[in-house]
Amino acid sequence: VVVAPDKSTIYPDTLPDQISSLTTESWLDSFSSYSEVDNLPIIVDLRPALQAARQEQDVFFKTDTHWNGYGAFAAYTTIINALGNSYPELKPYKVSDLNFKLVSTDPEVRDTARMMGITAITESNFLIAPKKPFVQTLHPAVYYGYNQFSSIPDSELPTLLMFHDSQGAHYLNEYMSMNFGKSHFIHYLSIPEYLTRASIQQF
Repeated sequence: VVVAPDKSTIYPDTLPDQISSLTTESWLDSFSSYSEVDNLPIIVDLRPALQAARQEQDVFFKTDTHWNGYGAFAAYTTIINALGNSYPELKPYKVSDLNFKLVSTDPEVRDTARMMGITAITESNFLIAPKKPFVQTLHPAVYYGYNQFSSIPDSELPTLLMFHDSQGAHYLNEYMSMNFGKSHFIHYLSIPEYLTRASIQQF
């Protein structure tokens, strides 16, 4: 179980003075402690990785509640490292491994500006991407549901079934698909339909 932290958790120093933490221990800290005692699924905490990465580069958009390409790559690295404890064949790629390039996207109105109705504020993104994509991806027409299938031809790597929120759709899915022979990404709104024993066995 991977917990994507809120932007304010990674950038608490940028909050207005009138906004302060109500407790000394976050809900995630409490849940992590509880899971260790009761042997619940492993909780992957992305906060340390994102807090370290922000020292070199912004990891969230300035005008959006989601992480940018740099933040998603830091999250991807942490998740694959955690999975590597059970699957040694999974090792995160580094920027230098696949001859990555920085891709600048066209400026667009992002969610914070859009929620305020200010369409004049736009922001572009710098995405880390391989120069020669080796992953093949399909996006079915229905976004909420089975919204991405990726595969690496002739790969013997494990299969991934990942339920995600909008953070996954913000570049994390693309990075995760590099380490699996087949990757199935399903938006959380479709969990009642797909998070069943029969669906998991079929995938």
